[in-house]
Amino acid sequence: MAGECESCGSLLPLPDTDGYSTCMSCGRNHKTKPDQPETPKQGAPITLTIDPASAAAAAEAAAAAAEAMGNAVKVLTPSPTTRKVGGIGCLLTSLLLVGAVIGVVVVFTRSVSDQVQSSIEGAFQPSSNLSITSGSMLLLSDPDSAGKVVDGGGPPPEIAAMIYDGGQDKRFVARLEMIEGDDTPDPIWSSDPLPSSVYAVEMVQMGGTLFVGAADELLALDVATGAQKWKAELSDKLSAGCPNCFVKIGDSLVVVTDDDQVQAFGAGSSTPLWTRQLDSPSGEVLPSDAGVVVIDQDPAKPGDAVVSVLDPASGAARSSLAPSCPAANGGFPSTMNLADTVVAVPGTPDLVASVSFGTTCLIRWDGSTGQPRWTSFLDDGIRVERATTLVTADRFFAPTGDGSIDVVDLATGSSAAVALPADTTGRPVAVVGGRLIAETVTTRGTPRGGLAAWDLATGQPVWETAMPDGSKPFSNAVPGASTDAVFEGSPLSATLVTGETVRVMTLSGDDYTASLHTLDPATGTLGDRQSWVVAEGPGTPSGGVVQVDAAGVLVDFDSAALFLPFASHQPALGWPTSGP
Repeated sequence: MAGECESCGSLLPLPDTDGYSTCMSCGRNHKTKPDQPETPKQGAPITLTIDPASAAAAAEAAAAAAEAMGNAVKVLTPSPTTRKVGGIGCLLTSLLLVGAVIGVVVVFTRSVSDQVQSSIEGAFQPSSNLSITSGSMLLLSDPDSAGKVVDGGGPPPEIAAMIYDGGQDKRFVARLEMIEGDDTPDPIWSSDPLPSSVYAVEMVQMGGTLFVGAADELLALDVATGAQKWKAELSDKLSAGCPNCFVKIGDSLVVVTDDDQVQAFGAGSSTPLWTRQLDSPSGEVLPSDAGVVVIDQDPAKPGDAVVSVLDPASGAARSSLAPSCPAANGGFPSTMNLADTVVAVPGTPDLVASVSFGTTCLIRWDGSTGQPRWTSFLDDGIRVERATTLVTADRFFAPTGDGSIDVVDLATGSSAAVALPADTTGRPVAVVGGRLIAETVTTRGTPRGGLAAWDLATGQPVWETAMPDGSKPFSNAVPGASTDAVFEGSPLSATLVTGETVRVMTLSGDDYTASLHTLDPATGTLGDRQSWVVAEGPGTPSGGVVQVDAAGVLVDFDSAALFLPFASHQPALGWPTSGP
């Protein structure tokens, strides 16, 4: 061999007698100097006849190839004559001409192949280049059915999610099928690229329409096809970190933007159904069975709050109340301000407000009429926080901060307290089978998570148990509120309730697993562990519960969507899939 080709790196064959070596891969000629050049013997003249038609065709092919490559290649067209060349050199010359043409064609073919591949990649990036934006995903439901089939009896679950395409540095919303295994499927559909400044979106499904809030834009997409039905320009960006600023209430989507404007939209039009300007930047919106609850500053009494209930479709006022409490224990009467809390009573049009001013009182009223039902005082003077409060149809539970949980009977307003286990804090998460269940965290030494239960009929503790694998609760018990870093040696757990069934889901950053245990609410016993390897590592993943339905739980874990089925012996589903 005579070395390597300077153009493509392939090995060169031995040079001919004139010192030329032609690359068999790309056709490039290389001049070499033989160590012992030999003079070829002269023999009888060899007559080489060049067919004019063949020569012209070869020249035209070479010229076309050179033009397609965009290179300044000059192609010489031989004259249509018969030439007499003496010796073997003329034969080699003709072979070199043919080799050059073949080489140009080979390079041209490769260039075309590369251009076609580049065109394909430019039009669509493979799913291996795609990742899910944390916190921007939604479990979709079939708009033609009442709900999902329990225990995996139906088709695989699908989600809408914000996707990042690393190959094109673009973000868009896509509909994705959750599957098992390593072969991540392409999106069922994807939206047009979102503005480059958008790093997260809000999403709500209303029947066959998917609402997407992206910065100061509101998109209405067809759930089935992804086609954009309409787009609305909002007055400002969506309020970040606000769970009730992009929410379905009745048949309307209610949106709150950073300029404190409240707007409602229907699925059929980009024109708002109604608009309302909040008086205070601390004002907020709350969904309820009574309608759209607007908690805002009282225009007539700055510093005081007024709670209005609006019709979701028209924005017309249904009721208005400025919650207040009478004087108690030698104190002064107090009126609710914007630091106080309002919660909705599920299954009823009623609302409950807490007013804290030295003491704490609760007021329950009918949100559809504004008619108060009762007012009562809590002995410990706690400040109620919506994120740590549990409200059922008949009771109100709020941790006190002093080692107990207040339990309020919503029929009468009477209250009692249940004591948490020693050296723990806790938050109520569920009521099942007449038991109040709370997540707890130890306050001495390394924080450890646990679960505890009380009999609501007697107020007595029934059981307490440690969370699986030495885990502790997520920082926020509200699904979809946030994700937490899952550090090595510090697994996190969440309590999931569907009907009368309680489960504990645990994420581990040690072995990148997700697991489920069924919890017996009567005894606190954890059932058999279902576990799945859901990531490959390395690094510290983040995770959190996004959504829970009857069939399973949607989890945001390490920039991927996971669906953990509640049915036994079923595989975890994901997108993108990494495989165990």
